[in-house]
Amino acid sequence: MNIQKLANDVFNEEADALEAFAQMKEYKKIFDECFKAIEASAQEEASNYDKNFEHKGYKFEQREGGKLWKYDHIPTWKELKNKLSELEAKAKASAQSFGENLATVDGETGELIERAIFTVKKGSIIVKKIQEHQNK
Repeated sequence: MNIQKLANDVFNEEADALEAFAQMKEYKKIFDECFKAIEASAQEEASNYDKNFEHKGYKFEQREGGKLWKYDHIPTWKELKNKLSELEAKAKASAQSFGENLATVDGETGELIERAIFTVKKGSIIVKKIQEHQNK
């Protein structure tokens, strides 16, 4: 299946958008699995070349993996992380009670708790293939 043609058919209203979406999700899953399966082999082969090289009409650049700092073994970090979680929970509760015109005050300090800001992420469509194809 030509996925560009499928997309164009949807744009031109010549194909069902939901069916095309479901098909492309299946193709993407297969593509991602295949890509992941050959990635290590490609990296191993690339290690035989310089950092930047050309191969069969493609330019390649090898980059080192990013560095990752971990802190969860540090007791002070754990303590502060827990305090942050507590503050986030209080700020969330303050925002939720704001709709009821209630001010939220910290029970220990007596200070007004600033409200968290609520945002909404983009929605999505979940697709699951039914065992038997049914036209609805």
